Amino acid sequence: MPHSKFLKIIIIIFVTSSLILFLGRGKTWQLPSSSKVIAFSPNGEMLATGSGIPINYNFIHGVSSTVEIRRVSDGKIIQTLEFPFATSLAFSPNNNLIAAGNVGREIKIWRISDAQLVHSFTRAKINRARTTFIAFTPDGQALIASAGRYSRISDKPSQISVWELNSGYSRYTISKPYTCVAASPDGEILAFGGQIKPLALYKLKDSTQLKFINTKPSICNHLKFSMDNKTLVFQSYSGQTRDTHVYDVENGKLLRIIPTQNPYENKWYLSDIAISPDSKYLAASYKISRTSDFLFSFPNVLFDRIRIWNIEDGGLVTSFIGHGKGTNTIAFSPDSKWLASAGKNNTIRLWPMPPRNYIWVFLSITSGVILLMYSLINICSNWSKKNKI
Repeated sequence: MPHSKFLKIIIIIFVTSSLILFLGRGKTWQLPSSSKVIAFSPNGEMLATGSGIPINYNFIHGVSSTVEIRRVSDGKIIQTLEFPFATSLAFSPNNNLIAAGNVGREIKIWRISDAQLVHSFTRAKINRARTTFIAFTPDGQALIASAGRYSRISDKPSQISVWELNSGYSRYTISKPYTCVAASPDGEILAFGGQIKPLALYKLKDSTQLKFINTKPSICNHLKFSMDNKTLVFQSYSGQTRDTHVYDVENGKLLRIIPTQNPYENKWYLSDIAISPDSKYLAASYKISRTSDFLFSFPNVLFDRIRIWNIEDGGLVTSFIGHGKGTNTIAFSPDSKWLASAGKNNTIRLWPMPPRNYIWVFLSITSGVILLMYSLINICSNWSKKNKI
């Protein structure tokens, strides 16, 4: 009888913990091929993904190359647009249009309701370039597009252009050797940084230079504004140091350094960062290094992490196991309810927010399994003794 009660308690703990994990795991959607770019609509109701993988700038025949727009509530595909190997996506402020740029020279804008192509632009010819950043201005009248090199370390000029949608003409073009670019959500500031150079801030309206933020000598990657326009974050790439720096936009002061550098050198590397709309959290995704051979047979899935920090104090909040084969990119939904991630295993995952730390659940399950095994061994042992001849 004592063993029976003990066993019931263990089963209750195990089932409860497993149920919590199941309910909190979020959503998973299958894609036709791997996606390296995702974007939420401003109202948070749609999620766009770009599928298709270019290798050495040679388009792969037979690999699906589409932009899919899904409903966040149930994952249903609203619209599918044929577009080769998108590298950047953006919704218009009114949620009616979607823009996409790719590894070629194309930038296209469609009306979502009927998939009608409404605008098409051709970027300046830059050898072996891709569209690294794309965004609508808050009034929806212009499109910001950045064309850069594939290499994150480049001294070749890249170009930022602001296109007037009604006329199709470029308002202006900035040509600089930069490695990262971002536009503030209020449409006031255009920021970009280069190799071992400070961040440059310009007026987005007319390209008037505002100021420089004197960062430490490093290479800027994954530059992002917070939704309140007050903070800039970017991955600082300098030698073996790849941590994320957080700066105050107004005074250019370094607020803190968040240790997003991977803890297992040469086993995984940072693929993207994102700031939650409430500016509370910084998320980072990682890819598995091709040279990963830790302990020869150590599961690579344990290195495929999505990690979340508290921006205010830089403390690590939680860590998720990502997509098994590497996580390409991440994005927070505007309503802060989800963190979306795209993986190399042709899936999209939506993680519930705010982040939850499930370590106690894992400990409960582990303890439950151990106690269950111990209980079963005792039951078998007692049964064996009772039936022993």
